[in-house]
Amino acid sequence: MGYGLKIYDAYRPYQVTRRMYEMLPDTIYMGLPWKGSTHNRGIALDLTLVDRKTGQELDMPTPFDALVYASHPGFMGLPEPVLRNRQMRFDVMRRHGFRVDPVEWWHFNYVEGLKYELLDIPPDELEQLVKKHQRK
Repeated sequence: MGYGLKIYDAYRPYQVTRRMYEMLPDTIYMGLPWKGSTHNRGIALDLTLVDRKTGQELDMPTPFDALVYASHPGFMGLPEPVLRNRQMRFDVMRRHGFRVDPVEWWHFNYVEGLKYELLDIPPDELEQLVKKHQRK
């Protein structure tokens, strides 16, 4: 289709979720530290689409991480090209087993992954694990 994915955020250690909540104790947009987030389980992707020829992001409802009502996936007060871009992304992600978060157009959860455990692997340890796995 001529588009690629730009991933803003994916796996996040549990300790980061705790710190983020301390900075912004919001129960709508933030991962809840008493239960962890889908990012802490490695089953969340925050992403947008880019034009593969130009590298430019497609127009979406809001900038990434805008904590406003227009970022909700059901918000319809947008120009038609933005609605098409958003819907195209929803459709592609759904075909691959992801569902969009109810309050963030950029956030998708892997549906089959809801059983995964909470992880708290620091980034340097994660990098070592990835390198070890790549050598196999």
